[in-house]
Amino acid sequence: QIGADTHLQQVLRNNLTPLRAFSFMVFVLLYMPCLPGVVAIHGETNRWRWSAFVVGYTIVLAWIVSTCIYQLGSLIL
Repeated sequence: QIGADTHLQQVLRNNLTPLRAFSFMVFVLLYMPCLPGVVAIHGETNRWRWSAFVVGYTIVLAWIVSTCIYQLGSLIL
């Protein structure tokens, strides 16, 4: 049916504010690189430890930045 919303669309429309959406987009832009990127890091460094570090570092960095954006945005808005 054209124009009929799915349950997911209704949930997103009711719960995803512009601030939450922006914070989520920032997280997605900063988090773990694609699997070929991780494999390339392993190929360059010849150690899985560096690959694991990059994965962990980017996830933590993305979480911190997106949380700060959301918290500061909540104060302003």
